[in-house]
Parts: sequence; C-alpha cells; structure tokens
Amino acid sequence: MQMLFNDKTLELAEGDITDLNIDAIVNEANSSLILGAGVAGAIRAKGGPRNAMKSAAVR
Repeated sequence: MQMLFNDKTLELAEGDITDLNIDAIVNEANSSLILGAGVAGAIRAKGGPRNAMKSAAVR
C-alpha cells in the first residue's frame, strides 16, 4: 500500500524488513542503539558484525 503525504510517498509492506532492497532501516528500539532482541535482533543477525559496529559508532 502506498500513501502520499506532503509530496512524499509512504509505502507499507508486510514481511521481513531485512530482505527489502532499501538504503536504511530505522528502528527506535532503545536509546542506547544496542541491537538486542526482537526487530533489533533480526537486524543484527542479518547485518552481522559490520552492522553492529556501525550502530556502535553512532552511539
């Protein structure tokens, strides 16, 4: 499903977000940016150590 908001397109999709061909995933799981369980854990598992290091660098 796609919606237009202020000249921007918002697309809603169902499925594994780590399989999408996108530039970034924004996940506000916690203020420490620690990739723990749930969605953050799935991002960590798919992204591997390089992804975890990038998250740590932002902290």
